[in-house]
Amino acid sequence: MLHQTTATVLPGAEMPEEAVTRPLRLAVYGFIGREGGGFSAANSVVLDRLLRLGHRIDLYANAGFVHPHELEVHANYRYEPVTLGTIDRGWDLVLHRLPAALRDLVRIPYGELANAAYERAIARRIRDRHAQEPYDALLFLGLLPSFRIRGLPIIGWPQGSPLGEWEAIRRLRSLILRYGGWRVYG
Repeated sequence: MLHQTTATVLPGAEMPEEAVTRPLRLAVYGFIGREGGGFSAANSVVLDRLLRLGHRIDLYANAGFVHPHELEVHANYRYEPVTLGTIDRGWDLVLHRLPAALRDLVRIPYGELANAAYERAIARRIRDRHAQEPYDALLFLGLLPSFRIRGLPIIGWPQGSPLGEWEAIRRLRSLILRYGGWRVYG
């Protein structure tokens, strides 16, 4: 696919006017949603742009937590909700049935347990789908990569302040160019 570059490029990060790319098949995990504001809304914009460029995206998410309906207009987008009934029933107990004093004591450790269980389930789903229909990369948005899938490159975008991001990109320019070329750097 040939795409005309239309983005504003920061000084020192010049890109060719046209870039030749092929559509990528991406597994995505992270915080995405226009209504969430902040980085989750920014992640929704990133995915929307990738979809408009023709890339295929399968978004894996905790069904009760992340569901960006705004991306469903794209034919090359697939939402892959993951539900863990036992964990969700546990949340109901923690949030609605425990006395307040006990709820406050249990909520944070249960959240850590629930998050780990969901990440294991999502990793299994991505691994199984990757074995059937290989992905080009696994993209983490809004968080650090928390699991790996053998043979699947990882792209982690935890997002920091724009100035901090730009300073890191400038500082690592030679490495980025060496390993990824102008297409990645720009």
